[in-house]
Amino acid sequence: MNERSNSETMEQMNKAIQIMKECGADSWVERYEKELVEMSQQNPQ
Repeated sequence: MNERSNSETMEQMNKAIQIMKECGADSWVERYEKELVEMSQQNPQ
């Protein structure tokens, strides 16, 4: 995965997390926030 697609993936995950927060899907928010942190640590920009 190149840097641009990784950045786009992270952006989309942030949007999805926001939607899940609005829906009250707290367990999914927690899961994907952790995954997002892991992604950002693996691919610092």
